[in-house]
Amino acid sequence: MTTAIYKGTIVSKRLLTPTAVELECRVEPTLDYQAGQYVMMGFPGLGPDPQEPPKLYPLALASAPSHPTLTFCIRAREGNSITALLSEVEVGSETHIEGPGGSFLYNNPERHPVVFVATGTGVAPLRSMIRSTPYQDAPPIHSTLVLGLFTEDDILYPNEWDTAVSQFVPVLSDPVEPWDGETGWVTQYLERAPETFFQPEAQYYICGQYEMLGVTKEILMKRGVPENKIFLSQ
Repeated sequence: MTTAIYKGTIVSKRLLTPTAVELECRVEPTLDYQAGQYVMMGFPGLGPDPQEPPKLYPLALASAPSHPTLTFCIRAREGNSITALLSEVEVGSETHIEGPGGSFLYNNPERHPVVFVATGTGVAPLRSMIRSTPYQDAPPIHSTLVLGLFTEDDILYPNEWDTAVSQFVPVLSDPVEPWDGETGWVTQYLERAPETFFQPEAQYYICGQYEMLGVTKEILMKRGVPENKIFLSQ
């Protein structure tokens, strides 16, 4: 797909968790993208110097390509340059969008088992894949989502996963309340996962911070997963 420039308008803004904001954006003309891709987005007129061209941020799309608006799930944390900007963004704010980009794409016409692994808002492109037409029309024979988070309150889209995938495994590194689920880091969970978790015919889609991607790939390959079955976000 060819990278193009779009003008957009924020039509919805809501707090998903204490540290994550969801934005819905309507663009003109319609942006043609594939599930798993990202765009570069900025907000003209906002930020420390409103007269300057907007700074562009790479944001993964959390919506299916058939959805009428673009959905973004953004982590708002102290020290993150987009956090202060998000406090200024309101419904009606204009956006500058360039894209789409990326080759982190879902491709499973044979309906092999699928394992999605993400940390935090890295679940955004995986959500796009799960909600996409190819996935919905020919779902895998089994699907697992392993999602690493800090606390229970950080679980994104908690009401979706029980029906969207066959198995949802939240892994909490710092649970606040008594928690009888998995704890630690995602990579620690993968290291102790049973052999039945690692299937050579399955596909593994991984999205998270750079260090997590490398460690996860190494663990999967040590556990017998072929390298050509592992797909990493950019």
